Amino acid sequence: MSYPHPQDLHDPRQYPPTPRHAAGHNWSPGPYAGPAAPGGDQPIPAGYPVGQTPSHATPAVPPAVPAAGPPHTVAQYAVVAPRPSRPSAWPRFGDDLFRLAHDGGRLFVDQDLIALGLACAMLAELGAGQHIDVDQQGRVVVVNRRPPPDALAHTVLDQLAAEPEPVHVYDCLRFLSKDAYQQVARRMVLSGDLREITRKRLFGGQRTSYAPTDNNTAYWACARLNTSMSKGRDFDPFDRVLVGLLLSTGVYRRVFENTSGSAVTQLTAYSRQTRQPIPALLGHLDSFVGNTASTVTAR
Repeated sequence: MSYPHPQDLHDPRQYPPTPRHAAGHNWSPGPYAGPAAPGGDQPIPAGYPVGQTPSHATPAVPPAVPAAGPPHTVAQYAVVAPRPSRPSAWPRFGDDLFRLAHDGGRLFVDQDLIALGLACAMLAELGAGQHIDVDQQGRVVVVNRRPPPDALAHTVLDQLAAEPEPVHVYDCLRFLSKDAYQQVARRMVLSGDLREITRKRLFGGQRTSYAPTDNNTAYWACARLNTSMSKGRDFDPFDRVLVGLLLSTGVYRRVFENTSGSAVTQLTAYSRQTRQPIPALLGHLDSFVGNTASTVTAR
């Protein structure tokens, strides 16, 4: 199974020619408006190209970036697919990473590797929701104990908050990756995006796999990313985080049509143009994956 060309799928999100995100300015949302943030923020049109280049994320080869704007809110990380089964204000990075890592029910990369990526995605969701931060020692610090609207994120936040002291990102990734694949898959089953397939093995036991319930929704993330890349559009805040996860796990090789060195450099720069703690989490994931690969190679 191969992904259709991005031009074959309609991109429902709007790209107004003139940004209207000046501080304190409210606007009436147009078509495909994203849901309001839990804190009561005004709805923001899904995919609206807002963002900023923070001082901590200056890339070595910076691509063209949008004008500076206000800090990203949870609503800005929300994404709406063409036929979303459950539109959500919560930024479910893990769901799109799961979709892109699979071709139907077949996993494209090593399951241990994608589990690390999904673990980082769960932390990134809490970071985008302003529930956690990463300190200078690389430890995950809970800064907001208010329960997130997403059940899986609520579980992860409770686990982090239960620790007597902040835990290093490496240890969080190692711990969360043990169940990350099953937890994200379960969330997508409950939302109606996946169906669970159980088969009996010849020599006993059962094997569980997952398949998308709607191929258009599964293809949408790939088409959305390629359209932005090929047409020179700026990635929105949600997709910048997603691109970073794809690069760290190697899934980008099956997602993007252009995987040249210059394209990867540009994608890396985009993925770091988000507010903290996202760049810190992605940086630690890169380091963790690199160290793990080096250890396996040395054996």
